[in-house]
Amino acid sequence: MSSVIVSGFYGKGNLGDEAILSGLKKIFSDTSNNLKPLTFDVEYTRDLHGLEGINRNTLADVIDGIKNSSMIISGGGGLFQDWSLLTPLYYGSVFFLGSLFQKRIFAIGQSIGPLKRKISEIVTIASLKKAEAIFVRDIFSKEFLDPRIKKPVYLSGDLVFQLESDYSSKKSPEKRLTSCCPVHIGINLRNWKFTSKDFTGILCSALNRISEESESTYKIIHCPFRGNDEGEITQRITDAIPSAETFITRDHRDMIGKIADFDLFITMRLHGIIFALLSATPFLALCYDDKMLNFLNTFGLGEFAIKIEDLTIEHFKKKYLLITNNYNRIRDRLVVIKQRIREISMTDRKIIRELTGRAGRTCRTG
Repeated sequence: MSSVIVSGFYGKGNLGDEAILSGLKKIFSDTSNNLKPLTFDVEYTRDLHGLEGINRNTLADVIDGIKNSSMIISGGGGLFQDWSLLTPLYYGSVFFLGSLFQKRIFAIGQSIGPLKRKISEIVTIASLKKAEAIFVRDIFSKEFLDPRIKKPVYLSGDLVFQLESDYSSKKSPEKRLTSCCPVHIGINLRNWKFTSKDFTGILCSALNRISEESESTYKIIHCPFRGNDEGEITQRITDAIPSAETFITRDHRDMIGKIADFDLFITMRLHGIIFALLSATPFLALCYDDKMLNFLNTFGLGEFAIKIEDLTIEHFKKKYLLITNNYNRIRDRLVVIKQRIREISMTDRKIIRELTGRAGRTCRTG
């Protein structure tokens, strides 16, 4: 059976993107051995996923892989955004090569934007027009694409929700953050150069102040999603909160399990939100771009977001108290939302399998 090329941000040790690839393996479980991810690190992808990838930086190998494949899957995440102009150009080039070699193309688990440059929007639309079907993970991406693409655009769940929902929390349901017991709080920050806001300093100051005012014992654990690549952030946190610990892993499954044990997870990453939802762990999202807000608003979770530019100690405390004062109710609500997204994802799996299993056209036009 011919291989299926999977395009995404794989092999860099970014836990969210690796979890996306695991979700794709679930969808294509019957033929997952035929998946060939375009990856930065072939050995890492082989060890973590058991898949033989193609070095995405070796053009000849990429062209040869696409030429000899039966299908291309643009494998989810915020691939079409232009914090760097090279990003939409790279992922768009995979679509164009696929079209050149008359391959079937599907875009799954996508979110669109931000697209700050007109050229980025043009490349994105031209690329996605070459797909037979498009699955997006937030309503705003669907509303953006519907009038421009004029072909099926499905509102779906993130590919990570394809993973088994067995990440149950070990906490007692009655336990509240305001109890005198030690409180486990996970922090997931990232390097972000596009703001002048000292979000790390503000967050640490807010947590220290809350601890002093409540006279509670807090256990803070920093959970970088790119390991040692985010060492500067880790150092700043431990300087501000000397008792803080760090949890580093290159396996997304370990991170999802770790987050399940927290009472609260504070995250700057969309997949931090999604990992927390897998175990119905209450979270606060520090949002640096629209994709996080769009996902949260799609599922009625916008109240648990703080825009990075709006972050202050008092604003954080207000959101923190919103959660601590309504802790069990929020956990119950997250369980319901998780189940809702899970049901959407299972429908996605059926639709994707049906679409990709059909005989493709011998010639594609874009």
